[in-house]
Amino acid sequence: MIQAYDQTWQLALRVQGHTSRQEYVRPLCIIRSLHDFLLSIPNDELIYDFGCGDNNLKLFYGTFHNKNIIGIDTTIEADIYNLIPTQFDELRQAQWYHELDSVNYITAINSMHFGNIERNLDIIMRKLKPGGKLYFTANDFDHLEHWRHEKNWSDIGNVKYFWCGLDQLKEQKDKLIEAINNDKHTRYRAEIKKKSIDEIIDKLYNKTIENDHWFGVLRVIIEKKNV
Repeated sequence: MIQAYDQTWQLALRVQGHTSRQEYVRPLCIIRSLHDFLLSIPNDELIYDFGCGDNNLKLFYGTFHNKNIIGIDTTIEADIYNLIPTQFDELRQAQWYHELDSVNYITAINSMHFGNIERNLDIIMRKLKPGGKLYFTANDFDHLEHWRHEKNWSDIGNVKYFWCGLDQLKEQKDKLIEAINNDKHTRYRAEIKKKSIDEIIDKLYNKTIENDHWFGVLRVIIEKKNV
C-alpha cells in the first residue's frame, strides 16, 4: 500500500496515527511530487536512485508500475551496493561511477545533504544527459541555508519544482486546525478542550520535523541545462 501526501503536515497526521487510520496500518508514505515525478517517466527509461537505502523506490515502483530503477548505495538491498563512499566527492575516483551510462532521470532522496552540497550536486548531475532531471530532497538545514532559496539553484540547472517545508510549516496552520477539527477520531479532539490550538500545532510541528527526516524538508526538481 502506498499513500502520497502533498505537504509535510499530512505526514505527521497520517504516520503518527493522529487520524482515523488504524494504528496497525502503516502504508509506504511518499511525497506526492516524487510520486508524480516517477509516474511521469516512460517505463523504458532507466532511473538511478543514488543513496537508495532499502531500495524502496524500486521495490514499489518497479513492482507495481514497471519502472526501471537501479538503486545505488552501501546497503545490500541496493542493486549496486557497497559503492557509494561516505563522501560523494570520492566518486570522482570510483571506476564504477565512470562506467555508469548517463541517464535522463535520477533521484537522490536525503542522500546528499552532508559535506559540500554543490560538489555533490555536480557529481550527480554529471550522470544526467542534457535536459535530464534530478529529483532531490534533503533534511539537514545545518548545511543547507544557501539552498533554502530557489534563486540559488539557477547555477545548478533549470528549476522545475521547488518546495521548502520548514519555511511553510507555519503557513499551514489553518490546514492543520481544519484536519484536527474534521476528524472525529483524532486523539487531539479531546485535547482541544484543555489545550490551546497553538500548543497542539506546535506538538504536530515537532512530530512533523521528526518524521520528515526520511522525506525531505527541501524538495527540488532540477533540469540539466543544454550546453
